[in-house]
Amino acid sequence: MGLTPQETMVSMPSGAKEDGRPLFVVHPIEGVVTELEDLTSLLPFRVYGFQCTTDVPDDSVDSMASTYLKLMKDVKTTDTILLLGYSFGASVAFEMALRLEAEGRKVHLFLIDGSPDFVRKRTSLYRAKITDADESDAFSYYITLFKTIDHNEYQKIQQEFKALPDMEARLTHCAKKLEGEGDSEDDIKKAALTFYNKVLAAEKYYPSAVFTGKVLLLKADQNFVAAEKDYGLKKLCKEVPEVYTYKTTHKEIIKIPTVKKIVNRIINAINP
Repeated sequence: MGLTPQETMVSMPSGAKEDGRPLFVVHPIEGVVTELEDLTSLLPFRVYGFQCTTDVPDDSVDSMASTYLKLMKDVKTTDTILLLGYSFGASVAFEMALRLEAEGRKVHLFLIDGSPDFVRKRTSLYRAKITDADESDAFSYYITLFKTIDHNEYQKIQQEFKALPDMEARLTHCAKKLEGEGDSEDDIKKAALTFYNKVLAAEKYYPSAVFTGKVLLLKADQNFVAAEKDYGLKKLCKEVPEVYTYKTTHKEIIKIPTVKKIVNRIINAINP
């Protein structure tokens, strides 16, 4: 199976009836929604996931939001729109929510361990600012999404990337390190490049308006990013965001057992 998804909007596992209310989910930085299936399978909604295929422009958060909003209009939604973003997807979901409000729609926004400020800070850690080989850190981190490596090995991989002359050489090295993870060398290189482009997109995204709808932030307490309690959402939202913290990590927050608590919070927020 390739690393780049083939469908941009997909139906996800859920506990909904066919005529159930829709909920839309935006992918993390990997570009796929598969790892969110533990969450969606417990939700009593028809769940649609947005994925970053080769048809999705990855030059900016705004471009991704525009693409996903066009597809969202294929699904009939008469109530308040339910929109969820995890990690990097929180930035894209936030921009989508602003656009929908500008069109006069009401949106209920659910952010799982992410916000525009938080994602910007997190992705900036993937790039070394002190050299012109700033994509080296991003590719080193990308490898950790597939392989478990210790600190020493991580530093060694960073130096390997930085010693290479250009982007193409680093992409080729990334494919070599991840041989067998994708369909081909080209598949891995494409996925690594779009990952890097999303890193850049997140770094330059600053919301252009204030969101007026309801926001629920569900966050992990074990995080290496220094952030405000509400991940900087207070200054971006008219209403005070509801914030719930869980004793878990950024990756484990969308897994059993924490995800069961998150699902209950989401359901209670929609049906108080």
